[in-house]
Amino acid sequence: MSENPYAPPGRPDDGDEVPDAPLSTGWMLDGGRLMVRQDAQLPMVDPFSGVSEERMTLRSLPIRYSPSWHRMTFAGAVLGLAGGGFFRFPHGLSPFLLISGAAAITLYLISGVFLSSVRIRVFTTRASNLKARMGNLINAMMAVTLASLIFAANSGRIHPAVSTGIAMLFGLSLIASISFRMLTWRLTCRKKTGDRYEVRGLHPDAFRFLGERFSPP
Repeated sequence: MSENPYAPPGRPDDGDEVPDAPLSTGWMLDGGRLMVRQDAQLPMVDPFSGVSEERMTLRSLPIRYSPSWHRMTFAGAVLGLAGGGFFRFPHGLSPFLLISGAAAITLYLISGVFLSSVRIRVFTTRASNLKARMGNLINAMMAVTLASLIFAANSGRIHPAVSTGIAMLFGLSLIASISFRMLTWRLTCRKKTGDRYEVRGLHPDAFRFLGERFSPP
């Protein structure tokens, strides 16, 4: 059968066979740890769910080292900006919180540039792709409501009921973001010797899948 010139690029026709997955390269298991190089290609298993299906999405996934102090800096920045922007504390505490929040978010962004990061290619299922989009939507909602909250508190032209509604939306989006992070698998990495990175946070079933296909050199 001739190739359909109107088929979307990279997707086979319904009657065609599923293309073979690219060969996995640049990864190894070392004492129960997953070690990868930049642009490594993992086997056809979803690292977030451990599921392997016939049709999956191939993604280039950036992974960043995220120590606890870095996460706490972001949490402090959000609380400082929200508290200083919405609440009117006495003795100049509100401006102090705003300045502290701005300094914390600046530190968070600058320090993130120097943290270890690696990009690898992985396969993901439709469910994992949906969760990723949902997480991005929650984070975007939190950023928009935080900016709206600060603007409403400092403009003096927004009705108090509207400001309260924005504050409630921000609180809900913050709770949703924290809950989403706690309930979903997240990958982190740590730079090791040479060009190797240790990737942590894989689903146990995904790690078991890799173990069954790894052949020591």
